[in-house]
Amino acid sequence: MTWLSLTSLPAPDSWLVPDFADLCIPDPGLSEYPSWFLTPACLLVYAFGSRFGFVHYCHYNKASSGGPKVNTNIQAEISALKKNISDLTSKCNTLEQTSAKASCEKNWIQFDGSCYYIHLRKSTWMNARSVCKTKGSDLVVITSEEEQHFLMINTNGKDQRFWIGLHDMDDEGTWTWVDGTDYEKSYKFWMKGQPNDYKLNEDCAHLWRNGEWNDSHCTDDCYAICEKKRG
Repeated sequence: MTWLSLTSLPAPDSWLVPDFADLCIPDPGLSEYPSWFLTPACLLVYAFGSRFGFVHYCHYNKASSGGPKVNTNIQAEISALKKNISDLTSKCNTLEQTSAKASCEKNWIQFDGSCYYIHLRKSTWMNARSVCKTKGSDLVVITSEEEQHFLMINTNGKDQRFWIGLHDMDDEGTWTWVDGTDYEKSYKFWMKGQPNDYKLNEDCAHLWRNGEWNDSHCTDDCYAICEKKRG
């Protein structure tokens, strides 16, 4: 959109482009031209391509010899619009930053409030946890049936074992989540008869068939699932 400055003086309907910025054209309702008629900053005509758009007429106070008065209501509206634009720009910037934090990185899968990485290189439980740590995460902590179902879908068909962030290395039989989540009060999905500490020292948990949990030796080689909270 381009603003143009036009005047119909000295003859009505004979439009001219003035040398100065904005020239005034009187309100059609006026009976005579004021003496300050050739004073800049009254009428703006804006054009779309070759077509003229709206014509805005300025008004003047006949009792005043100082020329046209600026419409204070318009000034107030312009100020309000500028403030709204500034506020909206600020909100957009905030939303962009929030969105960037809320989204998951490439090769990570988003679910609820977390991002998950399926690590398809086998290693021991401790090494798998170290890999997750280098990615700014930790081995997954499963706290709900919905999360369990999500992980089952994303590991289904592989028929492999995936380390999770659960162990009883510190005290046999006392299972602990890596983030301190209360094991006794949290969600569980063990395979039937598990954990059984088969052949002793099965101190680390993994997902197995159908996504169910099983305990195994922490030195076994398994895939792993890393998790990190969004934001």
